[in-house]
Amino acid sequence: GARDIGTGDDPSLKLSVIVTTAITGGTSLGLILAGAPDNGSGAPGSYTTMWQSPAVVVEANLLAGTQLANIDVPRPAPGQVLPRYLRLSFVSVGTHSAGAVQANIVIDRDDQVLATTGAYSGYPAGITVAN
Repeated sequence: GARDIGTGDDPSLKLSVIVTTAITGGTSLGLILAGAPDNGSGAPGSYTTMWQSPAVVVEANLLAGTQLANIDVPRPAPGQVLPRYLRLSFVSVGTHSAGAVQANIVIDRDDQVLATTGAYSGYPAGITVAN
């Protein structure tokens, strides 16, 4: 029993991965989203890569609030069996000493760009914009 999870629909399900605690140490960090069919016993079969992020090579860029992934859940890769299971993996270079991320599949996500001040749209905290 395959289910339609909205892949290709508008809106479709989204993969949202956000750094919640700054990631320190290490050299770079990337992500891989893979899917696998049921192996017939209710467990995952062989995983096939469906999406891979570019590596974030400057650890100073991995601050709390940084979006590591903000993509639509991709369609199965050509020739891939319809996946029942999805797995998100890290591609880590070096030894990371601290940090945490939150990964979710959501129907909508917050795509507002944060300025270097950490405020939305580049406005510093406390600014009132008259309409």
